[in-house]
Amino acid sequence: SQGIRPNANAVEYITNFNVNAGGPIVQNKAFFFAALNDQRTHVNVVGFPAVETFPPTSENTDITSGFGNATYQVTGAHRLQGTFSRQVYDKPNRSASATNTPESTWHEHDILAVYQGLWNWVLNDRMFADTRLSFNSIDFPLQLKTDQQTLQDQTTSIRTRANQTHQEMYRRRLQVSSNWQYYVPTFVGGRHELRWGVDNAYTPEDVDVLRNDDLSLRYRSLPSGSTPAGPVDVTLFNTPLNLKRAVMTTALYAQDAYSYKRLTVSAGVRWERVEGWIPAQSNPPSQWFPEGTVIPTTIAGQPFDYVVQRQFDEVRNIPLWKNAGPRVSAVYDLFGDGKTAIKGSAARYYDTIGTGTPAGLSPNGTISQRYRWNDANGDLIFQDGEQGALLATSVPATLETLRLTRDPDLRRPYRNEFTIGIDHELIPNLRLSTTWIQRKERDQITNVELNVPFDAYTPVQTADPGRDGVSGTADDGVLTVYDENLPLQPHVTQQRNDDRVAERYKGIEITAQKRYSNNWTLLAGYTWGRQEADLLNVTNPNNALVNASGRTGGREHLFKLTGSYLLPWDVQVGGNFRLESGRFITRTLNVSGLNQGTVTVNAEPRGNVTLGKLPTLDLRIGKIFRFGRQQFEADVDIYNVTNSNTVFNVRTNTGTITVREAGDPNGQQSRIAQFLSPTGILGPRIIRFNVTYRFGQ
Repeated sequence: SQGIRPNANAVEYITNFNVNAGGPIVQNKAFFFAALNDQRTHVNVVGFPAVETFPPTSENTDITSGFGNATYQVTGAHRLQGTFSRQVYDKPNRSASATNTPESTWHEHDILAVYQGLWNWVLNDRMFADTRLSFNSIDFPLQLKTDQQTLQDQTTSIRTRANQTHQEMYRRRLQVSSNWQYYVPTFVGGRHELRWGVDNAYTPEDVDVLRNDDLSLRYRSLPSGSTPAGPVDVTLFNTPLNLKRAVMTTALYAQDAYSYKRLTVSAGVRWERVEGWIPAQSNPPSQWFPEGTVIPTTIAGQPFDYVVQRQFDEVRNIPLWKNAGPRVSAVYDLFGDGKTAIKGSAARYYDTIGTGTPAGLSPNGTISQRYRWNDANGDLIFQDGEQGALLATSVPATLETLRLTRDPDLRRPYRNEFTIGIDHELIPNLRLSTTWIQRKERDQITNVELNVPFDAYTPVQTADPGRDGVSGTADDGVLTVYDENLPLQPHVTQQRNDDRVAERYKGIEITAQKRYSNNWTLLAGYTWGRQEADLLNVTNPNNALVNASGRTGGREHLFKLTGSYLLPWDVQVGGNFRLESGRFITRTLNVSGLNQGTVTVNAEPRGNVTLGKLPTLDLRIGKIFRFGRQQFEADVDIYNVTNSNTVFNVRTNTGTITVREAGDPNGQQSRIAQFLSPTGILGPRIIRFNVTYRFGQ
């Protein structure tokens, strides 16, 4: 009745085959290890495909990977090691969902390769070092499946014909690091373990972006109020694009672990220099936006004539940050018997900067113009000349507009974290650990409105149809929103550091761990955590004042229990039980009729609705057969033993939606409330059989 077919999230099949081998090449000198793994996972995605085929096409993920490692002991003081891994990832229905048909998904076929060389050097009985050089590459294509113009139905949100973009991403990472350690047995009354090192990483990325006919189309299959069915709009783009960006990160660190009697204190600092930049680059010609075309637009509230370019010079220092993050921790043996320890830490962690940071500031980016679409012949295929009125224009940043839209004194975001805890050995090999964690963000980057203050809005009341999405029922209410005063003023936003959007976290982690002994092992853990924010958006009062504060994290409670026991005759049993509280969600409401147009607001306090708890139970039983130095093992795994079909993801907007019984395109239609209607459910019970053969000399 909720539009979910019976086999949604069901596994069509999973197979995994792996083989590995290793051992000495030259006794006590040279060693090797090699592995090959092939895994194929075919799963039926909820709501996919939304039309055309039944039963549905599954989402396939096939991964084949190989790994090799060679070690050479040059002398007693020097050891060389080289590793290589390569993974091929094939996913023919990337982005499978209820709003994509099979031809409008991507075909993802990426290759990840990692090469690394390591040198270990023992200088003396107190000092050693390891230095490594690594190169990673990811060839990550998201390929369109057809050459047709992409078309989205605004009535159902379903996209057909093709996805919007074809992307070829090629990412590399060249990194060198050298880490040193020196041991001082006695100095200032205690023992010291000194560590220091340097790390440098260069991360460039190239992205080729294509679109079928360099456009995107929208239409309505059914009328909505006074809006008729038919073509809606066409958006023209400046593709093809060849985008380049890079980040260089250089870090120095030093640390000392000082031990005096029952106390050990570790203190250190990590200094980083991070620079993002845009290398010189160029694009092929564009059919809709030839080089030199002048596009009148408004940027930061000011009229601006944007001139289309296809050649771009290098841009440096976007951003250039230099930061030092201190860290300190302490452990104290409470009774001196090595069984009970109190521990605590304080640290500052700066946000990692990836290639996406300079990408958002690149002058080489997407240009688009959205027009009303006059589909003269009614074929839902765009031909040049069918453009109607211009509705919207978007252009990338330029060196001139960057000064208006980005604070030149922008600082790198970070978070301060504090922990305190206690570890205790209850019985031999069983440790109980309890840790309190508190974390708060600082200098978060957000868009701040500069031209239209909050007092330029008038509070007004609007009807809220409630969770059932139907007006005139018992759960109807009234919501206060903010209408922008006339005449409307241009909005001017700038990227700034603003702690009003910072999130904060507090939580406790309790862990019990039994190391393997007496034929059994156990790991149990419970985590309680609460993540909150006062604001997540400060651009206007509808985002900042309407049910803005509240919980932002995923789940408040998480309990895990896993263990195994070896019975007589080499029979092993094990299990894994996991119990998670439901996700926090927020009901939203689209409010129309305001001077500034339709806005989306939180209809209830942020995160005040909690989905149902998510319990899962997995079991394993296996038997080992031994033949001298050889072993044969047979196992059976049962996942989701209780066959629970818990809903873990839902729609959060207000209103109603039409679904078909059991997700069958030919099934009976019914109208249900959008809020809390399921979009993700736990997959059904899986039984997996495994066989393993081990041999050695």
